[in-house]
Amino acid sequence: MGQMAPLPNAAGGWHGRILSIASTCGEVGSKAHVEHCVGELYDALRSAPDCAGVNLPPRSYLDKLLAAGAYESAVLSFLTDGVGLMLSKGPNGVAMASIVLPGREEEITSEGPSLALALVSAVALSVCDTQRR
Repeated sequence: MGQMAPLPNAAGGWHGRILSIASTCGEVGSKAHVEHCVGELYDALRSAPDCAGVNLPPRSYLDKLLAAGAYESAVLSFLTDGVGLMLSKGPNGVAMASIVLPGREEEITSEGPSLALALVSAVALSVCDTQRR
């Protein structure tokens, strides 16, 4: 399995990188693609300003979850107990994730080909929305 290149650090530094993750990780992909997207989000969040509702675990913990194929749990491990969320997957295979970060009144909802990728996008967009305000 080859190494995937990091996503571009678009204009806006960490903010642009996280938005890029949200838009490019919604594609149907292999196990390696999902692992790459989760890892990219983790790395981008490490460079972002503190955000209510986000508390990243040690990288070694994330790597263990990814190695076990626990992709949804890996993304959920980025969030604190105060985060509201809802996950849904229809019979057509499209997954949706809605997240409300602490102190926010509106949810951010994303869809993707898997629960893990929908979560990656929803977390990314939620963090960017919080930092924008």
